[in-house]
Amino acid sequence: MVVHSDLTGDFSISSLLREAAERCIDISYMEQVAPVIDTPTMSGLWKAEPIRDGLLMSGYDLRHLADFEFATKMEPSVICALLLEGESGPLSIDGYPLIDHKPQRVEVIGFGEPVICRRNCEAGTRARAFGITLRPEFLEQFAEHVDDEGLSPLREFLAPGLHRATLPWSPTIIGMAND
Repeated sequence: MVVHSDLTGDFSISSLLREAAERCIDISYMEQVAPVIDTPTMSGLWKAEPIRDGLLMSGYDLRHLADFEFATKMEPSVICALLLEGESGPLSIDGYPLIDHKPQRVEVIGFGEPVICRRNCEAGTRARAFGITLRPEFLEQFAEHVDDEGLSPLREFLAPGLHRATLPWSPTIIGMAND
């Protein structure tokens, strides 16, 4: 497994795209204000690392320096996202209601088919978040060791369409994500 460095300091969309490509994360940039993708648009820390086949850990603490729209292509997967601090615009997916991301609430979102997720980022806002992405191949690794009832709730999030649940507030989960 390749270990990647964190992306820290002021960085541009193009540097974020390079880092994402190294990690096989499909993201793209939708131009809004800044006409040059090499102009710094974010400042802070961004990290994404594969933990094992089909399991990705990510986190960031970013201040947006410009207004822009960020788009990510999501393949079938389940994400658990936790906005630890700050503010984040709603997640937009064509054909589905907007998904608001409230601080200190775990959002579990299942993508049963490839979709494009979009989020508007506003200059001057800051967000600190942690996330885990599970892909079908991760669940398949444990299929013979875990009875189907143990994996069925996660598999339901991979059924066709978009599935979402907001978990109850948990100081234990927030504490672990902060570490």
